[in-house]
Amino acid sequence: MDKGLFIRQWNCQGIRRKQAELGKRAVEFNFILLSELWLNNDEQFILKNFNTVKKCRLDRRRGRVAVLVRADLHYQIYDVIYTANNKIEACGVTITWKSKPLILVSVYKTPNVFVSYGEWVRFFSQFPNEFVVGGDFNAHHPFWEDAEVCAEGRGLFDAMVEGDLHCLNAGSPTRFATPHSRATEVDITLSNSASFLAAHWETVNESW
Repeated sequence: MDKGLFIRQWNCQGIRRKQAELGKRAVEFNFILLSELWLNNDEQFILKNFNTVKKCRLDRRRGRVAVLVRADLHYQIYDVIYTANNKIEACGVTITWKSKPLILVSVYKTPNVFVSYGEWVRFFSQFPNEFVVGGDFNAHHPFWEDAEVCAEGRGLFDAMVEGDLHCLNAGSPTRFATPHSRATEVDITLSNSASFLAAHWETVNESW
């Protein structure tokens, strides 16, 4: 796993009708962090050549997160214990990268709940090793997008400062504008490892 770490992060907003296309595009990646799968609790999700670690909420169908791991790579499921009373959806795996453990976590925070600064601090502090957390935080802050700060974004940013976290986003929108909404960058990637500051991070201008 030391040869390279190729991660795709995607807010799919419903995986079923996009599963075949994802299978075609997944060949370039070792790991895929998915948010908003929109699956029922009893629905299985299988992608050829990948193992799936999935987290479902009991109270609604929307949301759901998953980490996909290429089938030939070793990993262990990481049990994300603290989720701010289920306000944060998260699942994770532990892999070995550069001869050290690295935790990969997929996250989704629905826009209709508020996660405080203290809750974000506690969430990030539960990971004992270097980590990469990616997903839809539904939080706005000028540090990662051209937008006014909101209360959610302020708390998240302050927690990032407290935890000495690095935002890997390159400043380009992760959700493109439509006739009814503006472009946003609420899907962000965070890490507590300075090793990832040199990582190549980009958005792909495609919708499928």
